[in-house]
Amino acid sequence: SVLTQQSGPQVLFSDNFETGLSSAWKTSGVGYWKVALSPTYKKSGSKGVVLHGTKNKSWETSRLTLSINSAGFTNLKLSYAIRNIGDEKHPNDGIYSSTNGTTWTKLATLPSVGPLWQSVTLSLPATTKQIRFQQYDNEMLPKDGFAIDDVVVTGQPALVPFVSAPWNKLVI
Repeated sequence: SVLTQQSGPQVLFSDNFETGLSSAWKTSGVGYWKVALSPTYKKSGSKGVVLHGTKNKSWETSRLTLSINSAGFTNLKLSYAIRNIGDEKHPNDGIYSSTNGTTWTKLATLPSVGPLWQSVTLSLPATTKQIRFQQYDNEMLPKDGFAIDDVVVTGQPALVPFVSAPWNKLVI
């Protein structure tokens, strides 16, 4: 008979930024962009990460991109804490996923400006290879920008079929 093995969700990636940006993260941008660790803007622990510009009245894009290996997993979830420090909503702001590093799909927009952190969980496409947090604006902190913390990616191991011997056969 054919059986399947099941187990609960597994953590594929977790980062609270306490020891800096892991090598799984890449920073990039256009213009006077900045992605940096912050002891001021954090949800837990002593550090979070901020995305913002470094020159007032200059439009820039700041990106923080995570590469993950999701092969063999289904039901992928991204959880994170986010705080909009002062960023007006713009169509380029958001959280994106990519299956190839070239084409990006927007998963979520930024929350409204406010002093409180929000916990967010998003479903990811099954073949996600990269996740990107992106900010587009024209001012420095604390006027514009957002912060993230406590990023976790989980997935359900794909069902693995296996064949058991018939009950009346001896397996050696």
